[in-house]
Amino acid sequence: MRPGCRSSHPARPWAVVSAASVLLLQAGCSRSPQIELHNRSAATLRHIVVSGSGFSDELEDLAPGGRLRTTLHPAADSALRFAFDADGRHVETGPVGYVEASGAYRIQLAVTPTFKVQFLDPESGRAQPAKRTP
Repeated sequence: MRPGCRSSHPARPWAVVSAASVLLLQAGCSRSPQIELHNRSAATLRHIVVSGSGFSDELEDLAPGGRLRTTLHPAADSALRFAFDADGRHVETGPVGYVEASGAYRIQLAVTPTFKVQFLDPESGRAQPAKRTP
C-alpha cells in the first residue's frame, strides 16, 4: 500500500477478539452431560464402556481409588449403562440412570467393592435414577 493511502478494508481487531471470545465461551459451557467415575473396588477396571442412546464410549483403565471424568454425547434422552472387566470377570450393568442430551448434567458415580455402579450424590449430579416400571 502506498504511504498516505487508506485501505478500503481497514483491520478490525475488535471483531477478531470478539469472535474468539464467543468461541472460547461456547467451548467452556458445554451442554453435554459429564460423568465422574470413582473406583471404590480393590481391582483395576479395564475396558470400561459407558453407553446409551446413540453413543458408546470406551474409557481409560481405572485403578483402585482412582477417578476419571468424561463428556458424554447421547443422541437423545438416554439410560446409562456400563460394562467393564475387573478381577478376572466381565461386568455389565442394567440402566443405572438416565440423562438428557443437552441437560448439562454433572454426574458422579462410583463402582462399589462388589462392582455395582451407583450414584454418589444424585441430588447434586442432577441426573435421574433409572426409571422403574411397575
